[in-house]
Amino acid sequence: MTQRRFLAPLLSVFGAAIVLAADTDVPLDRHAIVTRHNVELTESQPVQVGNGEFAFSADVTGLQTFESYCTMSQWGWHSMPLPPGTKIEDFRWTEKTTWDGRRVPYPIGADDAISHWLAANPHRINLGRIGLRMTRTDGAPVALSDLRNIHQRLDLWSGLLRSRFEVEGLPVEVQTCCHPTLDMVAVHIRSPLLAAGRVKVELSFPYPDLGGG
Repeated sequence: MTQRRFLAPLLSVFGAAIVLAADTDVPLDRHAIVTRHNVELTESQPVQVGNGEFAFSADVTGLQTFESYCTMSQWGWHSMPLPPGTKIEDFRWTEKTTWDGRRVPYPIGADDAISHWLAANPHRINLGRIGLRMTRTDGAPVALSDLRNIHQRLDLWSGLLRSRFEVEGLPVEVQTCCHPTLDMVAVHIRSPLLAAGRVKVELSFPYPDLGGG
């Protein structure tokens, strides 16, 4: 009886809300709903552009300049070589006793090389790192602490990441976006430092490190 008294007013509230929503002819402003959650940053935090199949993580520069962020895809997989002297057949399942007393094999493995290998392989691989190589007037590499007037904005509606900062008083603007269907990232860089050769694009292709696992 107590449960019915509690549920009746609750259902009435939900029913009224549903009717209210159904009766309204005002369309949702999807652009306003999405863009009110745009990401605005004034310090280095990880941010990402992607399309559901491909993702590019960026730092405050709009690229992967100071942080070891990843470029990942659905198809990019990798396997480390088998530990020396081992083969897949060396794996031994672990038997467990079930509630009815049966012994059932589980793919848990032991604390050995082949078990660690199977747990870690295959794994997604970082496709590559794209960053800026920036230098100061004295020729030293620009550090994250050298950046001033940082502002970064990710427009969730368009997927465009705009990054702006200064190096020794000179502006650097970077726009980063991902293709909506292809595994492709596009970058547009504007800065007087480009003509001076003090801003360059750097590519690197790191090999995965599983810590010997």
